[in-house]
Amino acid sequence: MKKVGQLTKKIIEEFGLSFKEGTEILLSSKRKKHMEKHRDEFSDFEKTFERIDEIVQNPDYVGRHPNGQSLEYIKKIDGNVLVAVRLSEKLSVRTMYVIKDTKLENYLKAGRTKKM
Repeated sequence: MKKVGQLTKKIIEEFGLSFKEGTEILLSSKRKKHMEKHRDEFSDFEKTFERIDEIVQNPDYVGRHPNGQSLEYIKKIDGNVLVAVRLSEKLSVRTMYVIKDTKLENYLKAGRTKKM
């Protein structure tokens, strides 16, 4: 498990989370294989994968999945890259994929995603 970021006070307050500020967000080496099924969505999957820590630490947008079980860190890199982080005992990156501008706009209009 590799640390790729930590939960900030701003995100905890914005989404009413019950985690402590600074709670680590981890990435398991096994998750890359799962993310590779989205490889075709990226112009350079490897380069984007290497930037997961940057996406989590400095997102353009953060949202909460409607089921409440994960946060969605979104950064405009070669499209809108979404990194999903499961909200459980340990915060862990689950997947990474690209979303269209229209989907991001819908998330913002619905209020489930906020500009950071």
